[in-house]
Amino acid sequence: TNPVDFNTIPLSAVARIEVLRDGAGAQYGSDAIAGVVNIILDERKAGGELTTELGAFHTKGVDRAAPCVEPPSGTHRALRALEPVLPGAADAAADIESTARGSLRPGPVGLVHGDLSLDQVVADGHDLGLIDLDRVRLGNPLDDVASLLAAAALTRLATPGAEGAAGLVARLREPLLAGHASTWSGPATDDLGPRTALALLSRAAEPFRSGHPRWPDLTAELIALVAEQAGLQVAA
Repeated sequence: TNPVDFNTIPLSAVARIEVLRDGAGAQYGSDAIAGVVNIILDERKAGGELTTELGAFHTKGVDRAAPCVEPPSGTHRALRALEPVLPGAADAAADIESTARGSLRPGPVGLVHGDLSLDQVVADGHDLGLIDLDRVRLGNPLDDVASLLAAAALTRLATPGAEGAAGLVARLREPLLAGHASTWSGPATDDLGPRTALALLSRAAEPFRSGHPRWPDLTAELIALVAEQAGLQVAA
């Protein structure tokens, strides 16, 4: 059977989530030997919910020399998504998030993509460009480096050993920092580790959303990597 894309189900439409770890094969068929995740939708016949977002980008009056400690966004939403299905993991992730936020350093302000990954970089043979600019904001430029590392790590969560997510992050860190230093002339902070941890946490629900059969294990591995990065100081 084809996996379900959970990104197509709005959180406001979900009444509850049931997780059957094993023994579901008899009821749901041979594909359910490893377990079943039941998404129970809200069946209310009256009422509704409307969510909107409004923002604007301003540069006038912004002091780019002022220190910035604003962390990457999206972590709270990811932790809320984890809570119904892995409450223990969500609690651990919340503690690690607090450590990571406390390890951020005041730093420079720049224009950042906000959700950068390699699949959002386009090339026409001569120039490079960026797409999906809906999360562009002012922040620490290292946030985009952290976002690239987090996106790369997700592709290796299921790979064991040195070729896995932690090993890939370690190998990519120095080349990405070198590239960043070659284009950024301003000062830099040494908090790439905790910024990477927060970028990973903002993607904590991805193993579940992707429908991977080992999503609880992959989520645990992601949180372990977050803990490793949360207090890591890396000079840029």
